[in-house]
Amino acid sequence: MLPDFINVLILDFSPLKPDFGLLFWSTVFFCLFWFLVGKMAFKPIVKALKDRQEDIRIALDSAKQARIEMSNLKSENERVLAEAREEKMLIIKMPKSLRHCWLRKLEKKQKKKPKESCNRQNKTLRTQKWQQWSM
Repeated sequence: MLPDFINVLILDFSPLKPDFGLLFWSTVFFCLFWFLVGKMAFKPIVKALKDRQEDIRIALDSAKQARIEMSNLKSENERVLAEAREEKMLIIKMPKSLRHCWLRKLEKKQKKKPKESCNRQNKTLRTQKWQQWSM
C-alpha cells in the first residue's frame, strides 16, 4: 500500500481549508507571474490596442470625408443634369433653323469651329423666337 506520510498528506489536504504555506506560496508565485507578464506582455498589448484605435479613428475620419465629398458631387451632378434637361427642352422647342444655330453656339463653347451658316440666320427672327421660348 501507500507509505504513511502520503496517507497523512492525502488525508490532511482540503481545498476548502488550505494550509497557510500553500496559500502563501501560491500568492507569491501569482504576484511574481503577474509582475513578469505585466512587464513583458501588457505593454505590447496596450500599444497594439492604441495603434488599432488610432487606425480605426483615421478610417472613420476618411469615411466621413468621403461621404461629404460624395454628397457634394451628387448635388453638383444633379445641378448639371437639371441644366442639361432645361437646355434640351429649349433645343427641342426651337424651330429647325434656330436649332442649327443653337447647336453651333454649343460647339463654339466647346472650342470647336462654328460654321458660317449660323451667322446667316435672320437675327430678328432668332431674338423674337428666343424670347418667346425662354419665357
